[in-house]
Amino acid sequence: MKKCLYMAVAAIAVLSSCSGNNDTIFDEGGKQQSEAKVFTATIESDGLTSRTTINREAGDNYNKVSWCAGDEISINGVTYTATPNGTDASKATFAKKTAGDADPTATYKACYPATMSSNGTTFSLPATYTYAAGKFNMPMYAYNTSSKELSFKNLCGVLAITVPTTQLSTVSTVTVSSDQQLNGAFTATEAGVLTFESKTLEDADKKITLTVASGGSGNVFYIPVPAGSHTLEVAVSDGTTTKKMTTSTAVTVARNTIYNIVFAVVTPFLPGLFTVNGSGKQVQFTKSNLYWNGSAFKFEAKQTDYQTTWDANHVSHLFWTKSAAASYAQNYGDGTNATNDVPFFAESQGGLTVEGTSGLYVLTIAEWNYLLNSRTNATSLRKPEVTVGSATKCLIIAPDGFTSTLQSSYTLDEVNTLGLVCLPAAGERAVTTFNYCGSYGYYWSATPNSSDMTSARYLLFGQNIYDDSDYRYRGLILRLVATAQ
Repeated sequence: MKKCLYMAVAAIAVLSSCSGNNDTIFDEGGKQQSEAKVFTATIESDGLTSRTTINREAGDNYNKVSWCAGDEISINGVTYTATPNGTDASKATFAKKTAGDADPTATYKACYPATMSSNGTTFSLPATYTYAAGKFNMPMYAYNTSSKELSFKNLCGVLAITVPTTQLSTVSTVTVSSDQQLNGAFTATEAGVLTFESKTLEDADKKITLTVASGGSGNVFYIPVPAGSHTLEVAVSDGTTTKKMTTSTAVTVARNTIYNIVFAVVTPFLPGLFTVNGSGKQVQFTKSNLYWNGSAFKFEAKQTDYQTTWDANHVSHLFWTKSAAASYAQNYGDGTNATNDVPFFAESQGGLTVEGTSGLYVLTIAEWNYLLNSRTNATSLRKPEVTVGSATKCLIIAPDGFTSTLQSSYTLDEVNTLGLVCLPAAGERAVTTFNYCGSYGYYWSATPNSSDMTSARYLLFGQNIYDDSDYRYRGLILRLVATAQ
């Protein structure tokens, strides 16, 4: 018996209609693995309880799909269950699950799993799936104007995420987040091309969670992702510990394609150490600036990213506050509450946790000044007004021991590879108004203004580099560090 993997609440079908239109699964790279098979949906047969399988063994049957008894589809909102063909399980007949349901009439619109549509006219990709040893999920859709022979098309590509035992010994959830929509209401063409309904996206729309009933590291976890270019974050958890990785470049996902990803935690820090005081204290810088997504702190996707127009779900210019109690104060300690305020605990030295990384904090103004002006070769290890990609007037800071000459222009990949801190000239925010974006950089320190407790110290740069102070309700940028171990 060939070894197969099982789908949980959806199935992946590599199918064609009687007209001979083929729809085959490709592995990443575009190599065709097998010829598609015909799927015929009829309404005569009975169904049992089982799942649909896809063969992943190398050979002639690689990626061929089998229907299993009891697989449920929805045809015009009526649920049908499958009885596979005895000699070719890529074909099946379907009978109504509930005898009292009315037979659908042409035009037929069908989906798998059946739960993607309750009425046969509206469809929605789920945000959550359930996994159990070796099972995975894949939505599909079929359309026919008259014939009862339905050719299902895969609506998504598949991320095959392997979690090695060195990462987690058991897995209870796998969550994939993207900068693009992953779930929600959609329309589809006969060819399986999916289009989401237009809406203002929230973080929940860009996330898929797989709940693992009986997990274990070393397993491959399959998650459907709509076609598109995705910057992906993958989080795996054993219920206590959560580990995350982010794809270094955007993943272009094609419909009906399997993408293999080996989960590996990518450090959120740039390579290299930076000395910040006369006692030799060294820190690591995070790979990008901080932002608030409306419910949690996150790192920007790129070093040069920052907000230029108001978006409460992506706030990169944050207010300076001393404690959680004062985190929404318009002025330090005045107790007022403004809806646009975002918390930042500037004095929680080493206490901030972002995306599972703990021990993060903001440099004091003395540490900023030592880094830029007093460490060995300080003036050779910094350069203002550098162009990085499309961002101009960035401040570049090189790690200790960097021996090359800093250039006036870099690509984003170059600064990341060299371990250079790139601070974009992100300007400042006054409630919802942004000023000096692309001209000046304003970066908070963790130092209050000793002569005026309503203000705090910050690093300012344009053509020159110096420090200043401003009211704590001004929205400035944050780049976090951690003490080097």
